[in-house]
Amino acid sequence: MITLPNGRKAWKRQKLDCDTFLHLKYTSRVMEPLSVRRLVNEVLSKVIGDGTATWLERVRIGWTYNPKIASRLCRPAETYCEFDVAQWMESYHPDQCPCRTQRYMDMRSNWSIELLESEGCTHVITMDTSITNNLLLQGIIGAGLNHIPCMALDVEEASVELGNCVDELFARVMELNDLNVSTRSFLRRVIMKKARTKMEKYRAAHWHAVAEPFEHPTKLAFQRLSGPEFASINAPPAAVIARIRDELFALPALPIASAALPYLITVLKAHKGTFRWITNTANTIISPVTEVCACLLRFMLPLAQTFCQERSLEVEERCGVRPNLWWAIASVGELHANLPEEIYSVFTADITRCFEAIPTNGLEESLLAAVRFYVQCAMQIRRERSSCHAIRITFGQHGGIWPSWVDDGQPEEEGTLLFRERDICWLSDWCIGNNILRMGDYVWRQVRGIPMGLACSPIWCDIYFFKYEYHAMMRLADTGNAHLIPCFDSTFRHIDDLGAVNNAAISSFLRNKGERAAEDPCWIYSEDYIEIRENTALKEEESGRIANFLSLTIIVTSPITGAYATTRHDKRSGLGFSPCRFVKYKSNRSVKQSLQIITAQVAQILMLCSNLEDAANEIAKVVAAMVENGFASDACWRVVKKTLWNAHLYQPGKLSVHVVKEALTNLYGLTD
Repeated sequence: MITLPNGRKAWKRQKLDCDTFLHLKYTSRVMEPLSVRRLVNEVLSKVIGDGTATWLERVRIGWTYNPKIASRLCRPAETYCEFDVAQWMESYHPDQCPCRTQRYMDMRSNWSIELLESEGCTHVITMDTSITNNLLLQGIIGAGLNHIPCMALDVEEASVELGNCVDELFARVMELNDLNVSTRSFLRRVIMKKARTKMEKYRAAHWHAVAEPFEHPTKLAFQRLSGPEFASINAPPAAVIARIRDELFALPALPIASAALPYLITVLKAHKGTFRWITNTANTIISPVTEVCACLLRFMLPLAQTFCQERSLEVEERCGVRPNLWWAIASVGELHANLPEEIYSVFTADITRCFEAIPTNGLEESLLAAVRFYVQCAMQIRRERSSCHAIRITFGQHGGIWPSWVDDGQPEEEGTLLFRERDICWLSDWCIGNNILRMGDYVWRQVRGIPMGLACSPIWCDIYFFKYEYHAMMRLADTGNAHLIPCFDSTFRHIDDLGAVNNAAISSFLRNKGERAAEDPCWIYSEDYIEIRENTALKEEESGRIANFLSLTIIVTSPITGAYATTRHDKRSGLGFSPCRFVKYKSNRSVKQSLQIITAQVAQILMLCSNLEDAANEIAKVVAAMVENGFASDACWRVVKKTLWNAHLYQPGKLSVHVVKEALTNLYGLTD
């Protein structure tokens, strides 16, 4: 745990002390018996000797995986991008749709009437015939779409991947590279022979099936693009790509981008019967630019937080109270770490319309104006502390982006990009202006709202709201209302979720213009572009008043003394259907790595749960879900015990790990 420049606590991922990172593609479950490190170490020990034990100490070997089943089943590129629009529009007739036939009657959804109001007839949301023909695929869809489809146990394919990994290992580890060619060749043959033996033995004992893709309807995408947030571009995709390439010549060190435009993808929100539309920019012409933009803005985040801390101290010296000027948090863990000792009230709300209505032009209320304000705040702190005011971006071999501060007058070196204050604002402006997408042979540009799906979208969202939140607190100090500032000490925001504890005044700050005086300083966000919908769900129960924010439940047991308890809030409960939890055993994923889900869940439970029995029950629920997904119960509980043993690494909450172990022993028979 670290303390941020603004004074709040946060968790930071520990850096790995490694020189070499290697990735091996997990082609199928036939690679399950393989541990490349152990295999190589065994062969080295037998062939060369015990002196090789330290050769791989600073090498990290990990898995890469096939795409998740959602990406295979939804086929967004074929459904929303790579098709003939004119042919589709000519052939589309609702009454003649294949899903209107008798065989699909049981699969038609009433949601389609609500989503396509003009048609007045039901359709199948997932329309591929393999749904009705393939019983296995029906089961997969019924269980959920967030796991990776199983692949055939192909030893030859796995051997090719392993051979490539071994070759790279020999090339990048100095001690192995120094061996003569014949020794390296002999070691490789022995390693591959032992690996094939393990994989052949595994294949003989297991079998797996392959899933087939299906698709979603297309008309909803056109309905989305016909809204006021998008404007059609009168140019073919090839011309738009050529224009962008010409503009990007100004950034010669930028990695070569794929000659493809972004396109819409959608997520079905089954509990609401709606779709969430996202712009998919992965591996497209603009993805390297948006990644650099996000890197620059995140790199300046500590400076912006320091700016807030210094302005806060100035207000304290002037008014006697210290305002909270940075509300954004990165996780529920950061929320929990900064809760006050006593809680009397809880408020939660959704910030809506930000992804649809925020202007992207140069007006004062626009996204670009907020980015300029953020950059100016950060650069003011940088100029006060150093003569190095420019950010140099260096690109790694495997797509990594490394920012560093350099002197403002330093020339741009080959293979790097240099960004000064005006350049950072220009890059954000370029990304906003080139938020385009393709639909068949046509191209659209998003002209309003914060685009969802770009690498810089989350930090843009934080920056836009930060500008309002900062000025709201400073306005209270400047208008003689400093007595209201302490109400916002424990106010938090995660992207577009707003939460506040011990803030009885916040509701009055979120009133509409018509409900307050013209000169009233008590407001936060502009209602012209942002709408606040309170969703505080207080439940009066025997244990006290209960409210949920993110994945945390806060139970105020005594509004008089401020006593409270916390537990984990499961958003998946009460949906009316059985959602898929975690990863399936019959997924194309390493079992050992899949079980690390338990590590993350147990660490979160130890942090969020303040009640002993509650923590034990939540841990048992995680194990039960993994067992239901096909994993062995003993293996799951072993991971739980290992996590509890290493709980100091995760810095859990107030519960003693020893008493949690005792509770698990008493309730579920956990043994050492």
